[in-house]
Amino acid sequence: MELQLVSLEQAKKLKELGFDWFVNLNYFRNETMINKSVSDFNYNKDIDFTSAPPIALALKWFRDVKGVLNSVNISGQDANHYNIWYEYITPNSYEQSTPFLYYEECESALLDALIEYVEEQK
Repeated sequence: MELQLVSLEQAKKLKELGFDWFVNLNYFRNETMINKSVSDFNYNKDIDFTSAPPIALALKWFRDVKGVLNSVNISGQDANHYNIWYEYITPNSYEQSTPFLYYEECESALLDALIEYVEEQK
């Protein structure tokens, strides 16, 4: 099983916010996924690469670099019924989402919320 990657739109916003961690996957000219690092190509300033990290790595970047604590939480009454939600803590507030059905959907929504929060702080 592979980790879910950020969407192209999320990747563009992460780049604008300063995401610069090395990843092996990139969007090429903002449309096609390639699975080689930029360093594997002859560098050309005309070629546009955007990092495509796994969502989990992008969430770690928000914790480590931007200082916004965040997590995805799971609770449930039995093995077949779970509530999945995210939360993040900012200097002046605590935000929490409504429940999601799938863990990956929740991670992606959390990433969107963090991107929006950090964009508002600019």
